Amino acid sequence: MTGIIYHALLAEPGMSFQNHVVHTINPALFAVFYYLLIQEGIKLRHVWVSLILPTLYFGIILAVGPWTNWYPYNFMNPTYGNQSLGSVLIFCLGIMLPVIVLFTVLLVLLKNFLEKLINKGLNA
Repeated sequence: MTGIIYHALLAEPGMSFQNHVVHTINPALFAVFYYLLIQEGIKLRHVWVSLILPTLYFGIILAVGPWTNWYPYNFMNPTYGNQSLGSVLIFCLGIMLPVIVLFTVLLVLLKNFLEKLINKGLNA
């Protein structure tokens, strides 16, 4: 999800190696780790746990940003262009958060489906 969103919406030509590692290689390696090495499926009722880190990251960036004058992405920067704190909150909580939840649920369902197929094949 990180790689898809980054390359579709945020990446600029001449991306640095660090951005390539963070937004392409790391997510690909995590997918390999998650789908191949984690054997127990995740219950849908536990999906909310995956939202803790992005929510904390977002909150910390918005809290510290005015003092450091640094935001990792322009869509999180309330001082960029004609954005305001309200428009950043609407975009991040009203658009990004539901997209993250949707992708997370789809990935959990896919993982659980694949585990059932594998277990069914091994037990047959």
